[in-house]
Amino acid sequence: MSDGTHTDFNPTWTRDGLNTPIWNRKNEKNAGFHVVQSKVGGKPGEEVAITDESFHTWGHSCLMDGRIVVTSNRPKLGGGLFLLTRREGPKPVYERVQCELTAKGIFHRMSVSPSEKKICFEFISFERQREIKGGEPGHTLYVADFDVRERTITNLKPFANEAGKKIWFAYARWIDGEAAVVYHSGETGKNQLYVYRLEDGSTRRVSTNAKADYRYPHGEAAPC
Repeated sequence: MSDGTHTDFNPTWTRDGLNTPIWNRKNEKNAGFHVVQSKVGGKPGEEVAITDESFHTWGHSCLMDGRIVVTSNRPKLGGGLFLLTRREGPKPVYERVQCELTAKGIFHRMSVSPSEKKICFEFISFERQREIKGGEPGHTLYVADFDVRERTITNLKPFANEAGKKIWFAYARWIDGEAAVVYHSGETGKNQLYVYRLEDGSTRRVSTNAKADYRYPHGEAAPC
């Protein structure tokens, strides 16, 4: 779907029944990204931008009504979390999502649960970013309640790296419906896979070889 001449990240599918592939593409004129989409069977050059390239927007996860969960630095609306409704051309509708962490840092790789009632994500505080000059700042992983209608994220619970160790914790994704979250951590020197279960708060390593490197897990039939 792309020809390798662009920096493209984190593809996923829409959940509106159309299975439209979307992904994030680095802007050529600034350090940000914009969101593009293609189609099943699409060829390089057929992809189109669905957000403006003049400012940063990153697509995370999709909703069944076609909206996309994004972070964006809108010139007039300011930075934050939004639900994006696609329109013809790169002029979508942005609806702000309220979350107590929005003013405190940056969200990475958010994943909406199958029922759309929960969300998991990585988070790095602005304070931690100021303290760390280069290198891994340390991501904290959260689960939270997600209200699509009210556009709110509440009841946040850190479940991995709450202390903010300078270690790579990433790619939290839903498995077993929404009973558990799988993620990877570089705490042992190699990226290992762990499963966090919401019911009892337990965490267990599920990768089998401590000397191997496991990354980027995804649950079956659960697009991010």
